[in-house]
Amino acid sequence: MRNTNSDVCTRGITASIYSSACDAEQGGDIYYLALCGNDILTRTVIADVRGHGAAVTQIGQWVYKALDESMDTLDGSIILERLNQLIHSHGLEALTTAVVAGFYVQDFSLSVCYGGHPPVLFRQEAGISNWKRLDAPLSSGPTNLPLGALPNTLYDQTVFQVHSGDRIALYTDGITECENSAGTQLGVDGLCSFLQQREDRDLGLLKQGIVEDLSKYAGRKTYEDDVTLLLMEIN
Repeated sequence: MRNTNSDVCTRGITASIYSSACDAEQGGDIYYLALCGNDILTRTVIADVRGHGAAVTQIGQWVYKALDESMDTLDGSIILERLNQLIHSHGLEALTTAVVAGFYVQDFSLSVCYGGHPPVLFRQEAGISNWKRLDAPLSSGPTNLPLGALPNTLYDQTVFQVHSGDRIALYTDGITECENSAGTQLGVDGLCSFLQQREDRDLGLLKQGIVEDLSKYAGRKTYEDDVTLLLMEIN
């Protein structure tokens, strides 16, 4: 939950994370990266508690603790179902969006589960494709809703095959809802464009470039919402 600008490497992935609260050292954005004991499963989570700044820090700490206690579960959808029931008991002031992504090095599979969160962005190995969305599957029922909206929401887990060199971006809506001087939001397509323009850089430089692009787009270095960006590359 703390402001950070750091890098990490596991057996399966290399990652680079930037997180900045809009008006405090801790805000409502939560980032999480966990390993299984044998370093074959890397799980990452980005969550965004309703609101921002110091007012939601206490709720964010509680959500983080609940998330930490659920990390022994292999299926990301079960993690979200458990979190949803817990958050719902705290009322709408604890409403949270989240995305859970897990990379399993044994078969190079990436599993993704959404709880009302913006879509993960994905780019196959350099030169093969552009950045694109990994959207949640369409459903006719109340599935994949923000955590805390309904007590018994179901969450889908979608599995994708990935390869060495593929890249993944997780983020909060503080980035995509960032407005320029004309009041136009950057949007998912705008973030994809930022990523595409700098795709030849290593993750750390790519991350810093996106932060600089966002600052130029907004015309300032401070934002009205917390901002979190987590980039990963398959090793």
